[in-house]
Amino acid sequence: MRKRFRGNNRGSGLVTVIVTVAFVAMLGVTLLYMAYMNAQIKSADRATRGNFYATETKLEEERARIQNLVSSAIDKAYTAALTQYTAAEAVFESTFIGEVSAAIPAAAYDGDAKLFRYTNPVTFTDEKGYYNEIYTDFVIAAPPFEAQTSGRQELLNNYIIVANNSLTTANTALTVQGNVYAGDISVPGGTALALDSWRVISGAVGGSSGNYAVGGTLSIGANADVWVNRIVVNGGTLNITGSGSVHVADDLELTGIAPRATLEGNYFGFGDSDTDSGRSSSVIVNGRDAILNLKNAASLVLAGRSFVTGGDSVAADIPMSGSISVKGDQAAFLVPDRYLSKTVGGGGVANPGVYDASSMGSAATAPPFQGITVDAAFLADNHASVEWRFSTLGANQLLHGFLTFDTVAHRDEYFKKYYSDNNAAVQEYLRQYFDRTDPSLINPDAAGAVKSDCVYYSFSGGGYTITGGAAAPGMSYGTQYASLVSTLSKSRSAAGAPFEYFVDKAAIAADSLTGVVEFKDDYNAVRGLIVCNAGGAAFEIDSAYPDVNVVVALGGVAVTRQFNGLIIAQGNVALSASINGNPGGFELTDGHSGVTSAAFRAKSSGGRQLLEYMSGNQVGASGSVGGGNWNLNELVYYENWTKNEMRVAP
Repeated sequence: MRKRFRGNNRGSGLVTVIVTVAFVAMLGVTLLYMAYMNAQIKSADRATRGNFYATETKLEEERARIQNLVSSAIDKAYTAALTQYTAAEAVFESTFIGEVSAAIPAAAYDGDAKLFRYTNPVTFTDEKGYYNEIYTDFVIAAPPFEAQTSGRQELLNNYIIVANNSLTTANTALTVQGNVYAGDISVPGGTALALDSWRVISGAVGGSSGNYAVGGTLSIGANADVWVNRIVVNGGTLNITGSGSVHVADDLELTGIAPRATLEGNYFGFGDSDTDSGRSSSVIVNGRDAILNLKNAASLVLAGRSFVTGGDSVAADIPMSGSISVKGDQAAFLVPDRYLSKTVGGGGVANPGVYDASSMGSAATAPPFQGITVDAAFLADNHASVEWRFSTLGANQLLHGFLTFDTVAHRDEYFKKYYSDNNAAVQEYLRQYFDRTDPSLINPDAAGAVKSDCVYYSFSGGGYTITGGAAAPGMSYGTQYASLVSTLSKSRSAAGAPFEYFVDKAAIAADSLTGVVEFKDDYNAVRGLIVCNAGGAAFEIDSAYPDVNVVVALGGVAVTRQFNGLIIAQGNVALSASINGNPGGFELTDGHSGVTSAAFRAKSSGGRQLLEYMSGNQVGASGSVGGGNWNLNELVYYENWTKNEMRVAP
């Protein structure tokens, strides 16, 4: 038996082959299965990622929708804040919250964190029925907003005094460094006031006349922009130096004993009325030993004419022929003596002439005062008539006979003939005031026209010229002046005087403020005051408030110590101490340290800023809609973001 089976291994190779083939087949099937499953996994992953991205796209679309709603809410809130000044930040915030709440009712507002939060799951289902779901909190932060003045308060930059009524001086030598508005400026004899200002304005509003009354010495700094209704130098001294401009609606008058005026730069007398002496600009010298120094003036524009008051006889003023009048008896409109005669008492006739009051007859009638007559042919040739005016001189009367003309053209024609006949005399009038080398001070233009009611003198190469009407700027300057005396701006107009334009009297009344209301800074220093003294005594700025920088008074203010800041008074401001500047201005931006800015930010015991009692402001902001500090990607963001795995939709 052992012999028969030993060495018989036939068929073993076949078995080995079969086993090997089976193993290889199983391995191939396994590899194929693994490759198939890998393909399936990759396909599922692609589907998952595609589904997720589609879901995330829907999430971003929702975020973009929310950002658009927020942008619209910011726009509406910003617009609402622009209509306010006081509590503008609160108006912005409340409007924004209301708009977002209305647009996204599901959003809950957290007042402490100043943000909205709401959960909104976003899902996406593909064409095979698989879907993804993302859960997240949408967070909407309220945008930062800080109001900044860009309205009326900017106009107060660099002003130190805004006095509706008058600015008066009491000491011999006072200095004001800063811009000034005052209804009137009065410098009595024996006092001196120096205004180191870029702009000085006086306006005939609110019961003031808008005049300078100079009995002492008034000096206005170099290059100042001066606007005034009328300047009367009554025995005092006026110095306006430098290359600035002086704009006068009415007259510059030198009167009294030894008045002196020195004017440099450009002088614009812009009042151009032919009939109203209060709105017609001229230079009138009525004073004894007067000095009018214009030799360094760059230009002189006088759009009006001089007038002689009616005296004792009638109220109507008598227009003269020229804008520069030396004393009240300038011959331009007076009837020349040679055309006068009298039939009573004989002798010559002078115009003006002094006569016994008992012989004058009726004050309102034409001659026969002393039997005086006027040559009828002379009147007819010049289309003129005569008006008589007289003034009392003790027991006598000073009688003037003035020519009046039926048309402006006939008046100008007479003046031209008068100029030709009396050339030397007219030039001599002007030579008293202009120190020039050119002997020809007045020259008719090429057409030979000489207008008697508008003159323009400019120094160019050593000579002056008179031009007919070319330099009459009445309407333009008049409009600017009317705006300046109400708003301190040439381009803004309002009714009333500046106090009413800048101070919110209604807010003061609504809060029932009385007495002296203090406004303190963060260090408990009193920086601002509202003084409710209308109809009462002037408030005295003395040592009681050493840190105060802004005083708003419903009445008058008396300055008895050196002051640094701004005074806004509805009444008078009386100076017996100097005021040295208004540092810092009124730009209420972050980091600004100007004293007036700090004072307006100071708060009352009730928590209200002094600035809240100033009227008519608009606001700006620290960002902009959709950009700058208001970045919508930062205002709208996700929190608590999670997602579910892709599965078959239920």
